[in-house]
Amino acid sequence: MQFLNMMNRLQTLIDLLLPSGQIIVGDAGGNAAAVTMSGDTTIDNVGAVTIADNAVTPRKTLQIMVFFVAANDANQEEIDEADFICDGTDDDVQIQAALNSLPSVGGTVVLSSGNFSVSVRILETTDNVHLKGSGRESTIIKDTLDSGNQAILQFNGDDCSISDLTIDGDDAVLTGATHTAINMFTSANSRVENVRVIQSSNKGILFSNASTSGQVINCIVDASESHAIQFNNGVHDFYISGNIVKNTKTGGGIWVDGITNVTQGGVIVNNISFNTNFEPINVQTTSQFIVANNVGLRS
Repeated sequence: MQFLNMMNRLQTLIDLLLPSGQIIVGDAGGNAAAVTMSGDTTIDNVGAVTIADNAVTPRKTLQIMVFFVAANDANQEEIDEADFICDGTDDDVQIQAALNSLPSVGGTVVLSSGNFSVSVRILETTDNVHLKGSGRESTIIKDTLDSGNQAILQFNGDDCSISDLTIDGDDAVLTGATHTAINMFTSANSRVENVRVIQSSNKGILFSNASTSGQVINCIVDASESHAIQFNNGVHDFYISGNIVKNTKTGGGIWVDGITNVTQGGVIVNNISFNTNFEPINVQTTSQFIVANNVGLRS
């Protein structure tokens, strides 16, 4: 009996007159049915398959690993593409949610162009996480945190990066605040690149507490209250290159201290540091290190 049923269904398939450009699928009753392929993919009567425009993009193919966050004033194309959309107030909520949505193996959160208001520290503790703006002239993170000594962005994981954005500390508005713009804390093999920090109410970019093999590359730090770029407390094997730091109010330019590893100091090359309250470049350590091709001018 079962064999006869199978033969009858096969005969149905053979006898079915299939309309042009349609395919056969099983319906809810388990019978063959002719349907037109729909959605992002279509097929014609010679078997050619067409995928709709923008149905497959590089970001969509990495959807598990990449989330896109749009600012309240992003352009409409960015908003339409976004996984998280900010409202211009407490935008740290959406950014933190995107970071928290990444899998345990890490991934990337991309910020659109526009302005992001951050009222609570953004903290990431997972390894291999990358926060990337749409360019340091385009993506602006504005510090609206309450007063207190904390970082605006703090990454504690290894193999992380922050890149292609601006952090506006706006210390003239936040009276009494002491906020470091970026703190890479106990983080190994992490990088800050193509970032601009302006008016930080404490340090600009900080690698601290045994962060190893950290890199600060092609950044601009302007008008920070304390040191513009600082590596301290057991940090070693660092690389600081291509940065411009200027106009520090009570601190130095590039400041390295507390390094205890004698054979693995670091490299400071091709930086410009000027109009700083303390030394433009200061290395307080007995470790081996390289300082070359820098320009420094103290105020």
